[in-house]
Amino acid sequence: MAGATECSLRARRRGRPLGDGRSGETGQASGYISYMLAHYLGGSDTEILGGTSNSRLTDIGVFQIVDGIGARDIPAKLVKVSAPPQLPELVVRALRMSLERGYVQASRTETGRLLATLAATRAGTIAECGTGCGVGAAWLRSGAPKTTRVITAELDPELAHGVMTMFAGDDIDVMHADWSSLAEHAPFSLIFLDAGSARGWPREDIVDLVEEGGMIVLDDFTPSQTWPPLDRGRVDTLRQDWLADERFISVDVMVAEDTSVIIAVKR
Repeated sequence: MAGATECSLRARRRGRPLGDGRSGETGQASGYISYMLAHYLGGSDTEILGGTSNSRLTDIGVFQIVDGIGARDIPAKLVKVSAPPQLPELVVRALRMSLERGYVQASRTETGRLLATLAATRAGTIAECGTGCGVGAAWLRSGAPKTTRVITAELDPELAHGVMTMFAGDDIDVMHADWSSLAEHAPFSLIFLDAGSARGWPREDIVDLVEEGGMIVLDDFTPSQTWPPLDRGRVDTLRQDWLADERFISVDVMVAEDTSVIIAVKR
């Protein structure tokens, strides 16, 4: 897949609309969204999908969407968290936008807290490829110093302009652009993208975006306890290459039992 499409692809991987015809009109709610359902919706009816739709999390862990077509039950996997339940206000706003637009997947809460922690150490400009509904950018802005610029690029015009409106006045620069446009604002002290985007980009182009001492953060890896790292029985060459690149000090951090993040610091 050409690099010019990767930011929008990341948004689609991050969350797909409810009732999109896949898996019998059901989808697993995971990461941020499952936490959102459990913590913020509880068992009460809450308007999330417009004036005529309601949602509730039932006692048996089913997220029910009630709309003009009828009720549909969507299994919701409630995720235990290992940190205080309070979320930054910017993140809550982005989560609500995800729900309102019918998305059931987004960046993981565990990954978000890691992003905020890393952003807290960064000066200059930090960047994200694939804004989606703004959850990742919200975590970055919540952790970064006020003097650090946060910029995020999204190819999908509806998502990009929706997040622009939501974050107006929040010191987050949202670009309606493909990933290559980020180069105009480089070098970055941190850049965040997912493994799928990294597989589609020319590797050296990613490296060139980061300043000396800067971080590249790649998420959405499957944890592996072997070397070379494996994913579904095959060597994960993307992860192997990043961890073995001598231009970086790198580590593979398992942020949850089913997902890990690579942090690579440029020497």
